Amino acid sequence: MKKGLRELNIRGLGVIEDATLNLEPGFTVITGETGAGKTMVVTALSLLMGGRADVSAIRHGSDKASLSARLIPNEKAVDLAQELGGDIEDEELLITRTLSRDGKNRAVLGGAPTTLNALSDLGEELIALHAQSSTFRLLKGSRQREIIDLFGGDELSKELIKYQKLFKEYRLIISEIEKILSLNQARESEIKRINEFLLHFNKVKPILNEVKSLRERADQLENVDSFTTGLQQANLFLGEDESSALVQISQAKRAIEGIPANSKEIDDLKIEISQLQILVNELTRSVSSQLDSLESNPQELANINLRRSELSALFRKFAVDQYEDPAAELISRVDADAKLLAQLQDGDGAVAELEKRKAIISEDLGKSANKLTALRKGVAEKLSIESSNEIKALAMPNAKLIIEISPTSSELSVLFEGELLPCGSFGSDDATFLLIAHPGAPALPIQKGASGGELSRVMLAIELVLAQAGSVPTYLFDEVDAGVGGKAAVEVGRRLALLARHAQVLVVTHLPQVAAWADQHFAILKSSTESVTSSDIKLLSSEERVSEIARMMTGLSDSSSAQEHAGELLDLVKMEKGRAQVR
Repeated sequence: MKKGLRELNIRGLGVIEDATLNLEPGFTVITGETGAGKTMVVTALSLLMGGRADVSAIRHGSDKASLSARLIPNEKAVDLAQELGGDIEDEELLITRTLSRDGKNRAVLGGAPTTLNALSDLGEELIALHAQSSTFRLLKGSRQREIIDLFGGDELSKELIKYQKLFKEYRLIISEIEKILSLNQARESEIKRINEFLLHFNKVKPILNEVKSLRERADQLENVDSFTTGLQQANLFLGEDESSALVQISQAKRAIEGIPANSKEIDDLKIEISQLQILVNELTRSVSSQLDSLESNPQELANINLRRSELSALFRKFAVDQYEDPAAELISRVDADAKLLAQLQDGDGAVAELEKRKAIISEDLGKSANKLTALRKGVAEKLSIESSNEIKALAMPNAKLIIEISPTSSELSVLFEGELLPCGSFGSDDATFLLIAHPGAPALPIQKGASGGELSRVMLAIELVLAQAGSVPTYLFDEVDAGVGGKAAVEVGRRLALLARHAQVLVVTHLPQVAAWADQHFAILKSSTESVTSSDIKLLSSEERVSEIARMMTGLSDSSSAQEHAGELLDLVKMEKGRAQVR
């Protein structure tokens, strides 16, 4: 069973009241008039993949929007979904999300409640969304480097992880050196402060929970008379008096044992009263023991009060008296200050040791950065060639994409092989995508070297190369063909159809030349009354496709000449697909 999206249900979102898309593998297009609600399909999938919700997207007159997607995930997504508590049934995963006007939103993954962050992480393994907004993010330098790293696969990814671990350690060492050097400027005063603190602490030497235990013992000594009186009375009532509990229980026991009847109820009574006699005996001994241990000890009480006074003064002096266990707080400070004191007393030695570690890490960091640069240059060359081929296929036969890897600008640098090497969070490289639009033209950054239509094709070419290198089962393109027309639009459709051989491809488009290449065609149908506008989503038959493509061509779905042109376009595409299958 092929991986990908199998069913999407949308209720109460935008102009869509209730619509279901049953999706097949291959190439699916979604078309419709402007304002009919094509983007609601994109919005629904974005929300199901953890996108941020906006209550304004809820249909007018509805209290909530409900969305669900039924998917067949790849192996990585299955593992992640199960880690998050979701169930996979018959190889399928169900994701639902509800948006409410009162803000009580809910997401469920495979029957288990989940978070948006979890959905977002999972969504990266399920659907790759390529929209105009994401296309224009490709123009940013940082995003261009990310594209190279994404295209680089496991080898580049592992080296980047290694580099970032070294980079983090390198920055930590620098921070420690700076901290010690800063403290060294006030070394004497800091050493004096710590020594004074340790002197007071060691003089008193508080221990954990001491305050509580001293208070309890003091209470006992202060109330020894009332303790004695109470225990003497208890002892009298329990066992010493002729009418005591123990005497009464013994008499009751003899009476029960004297009953001649032989029954289970009487036997149970004999057992119970014997147990009661044992308990009262033990209680009597405990009371007697407590009474024997009680004694008035004024000296011990004085010593305890003196100790409590010493502790209280120490805790007030170092401002820890508000803590539940002030001694625990002071003990933790002692550990930290003792370590700091050792560093201060040997500040130069500590810095020297850190400098040695810094030199070792610097060497490793430089090697890793150099390897990253070499890998990126190789990946950039491959991406450049493949993207240029895609650009040529999109009716720009003489254009060429060049990817330039250059040193990054960073405040941090390491000395490597006798030279300062700039190092940032992602290595030593910046990336720039340059376009040569035609022979003899200069290589310019893509946002400057291409017209609006050309830029859309360049962006789409890069997106297609990235998608072919990706591992997600479904790709969603939202009007990335904007600004493209004519022969170039036919080629856009052809390239998307080629991609659909490797993965499920969903495309929201306004171009008939793109829609004609689809294996499955949905149309958003809009209807309006005086008070309500709503849309439905319909899977088109072959005849209905002709009318829809005719509408997309001329705006007239019933025009016979438009339908004739639409039929010709569909026949042309069908013939092209047949030739491609033979090849």
